[in-house]
Amino acid sequence: MVIGFACSACGRCCNSPPLLSLAELLRFENVFVGTLSLSLSRTAPLALQGHEAPSQACPALRSDGLCSLHEQGKPAMCASVPLDPRQPDAAQAIVLRRRLPGGPEDFGAQCLSDGPALPPLLAAGEIVDAGHRQALRAARTSHAEEDSLWRAPLRSRLAALLGAAPPGGFLSLPLTPLLEWLSEAGAPEHARRLAQSQRGLLAQRIDAALQRRRPEDRPSTAQFRRWHEAYGSFLDQTPARARADTPLSAYLYGI
Repeated sequence: MVIGFACSACGRCCNSPPLLSLAELLRFENVFVGTLSLSLSRTAPLALQGHEAPSQACPALRSDGLCSLHEQGKPAMCASVPLDPRQPDAAQAIVLRRRLPGGPEDFGAQCLSDGPALPPLLAAGEIVDAGHRQALRAARTSHAEEDSLWRAPLRSRLAALLGAAPPGGFLSLPLTPLLEWLSEAGAPEHARRLAQSQRGLLAQRIDAALQRRRPEDRPSTAQFRRWHEAYGSFLDQTPARARADTPLSAYLYGI
C-alpha cells in the first residue's frame, strides 16, 4: 500500500488551532489563545491547545491559505500533518486511510492519494518522507520532555478536575494553573508575560465576536471574558521576581 501526499496550501487542514507544547505557546504567545484541555478519553489527558470561537479557523492562517508561521517554524503538530504524532508509527496507515478523500476524517483538501498519484508519504506501512519522519520525532520528543516538566505536576494539582471530565468529552480551562506552577517553579516573569499576552488576545477576540454577532460564538465569548478576568486576578497577585538559577528557567530561556 502506498499513500501519497502533496500540500496544496489550501488551508483546509487549518480549521482549528493546534495542540501546542509549552515552548511553542510561549514562542507564539501573541498568536494563540491557549487553553488547558482535560480529557479522560484522549491519548494525552492533559494538553495545551489553541482555542478559538467555533466560527473561526486557526489564527495563524493567512487570507491566501498559507500558514503565517511557516517561515519561522510552525508548531510540531502542524508540521506533522497529515500524520498524527499521538499515534505510533504502526498506526499511521490507519490515520492516513481515515483522512483519504471520502474517508471519515476527510477535510476536503485533496492532498492525499491512495496510490502513486502524489509523492509517497507512506509505503508498505513505513513513513518514507524524511521531513515527516523528522516532524514526528520532534513532536514526540517535545511531548516526552514536557510530560515530566509540567504535565506531571499539573496532573497532581488537577486530579479532581481530570476525574470530572465527561466521558468522551473534555474540559477547557484557562492557563491559570499552568501560570501558577510556572511562577512557583521559578519563572514568574514568563508567567506574567504569558498572562499579559493572553489578556490582550482575549480582549481582541471578545471585540471581534461582538462585531460578528454569531450565535454559535456566544458561549466562547462568555468563556473568554471569564478567562480575561482570571488573568487579571493572577497578575494582581503574582510578583515579577525571577529565580534564574532553576532548571525550568534555564529551559525556558533556551527556547
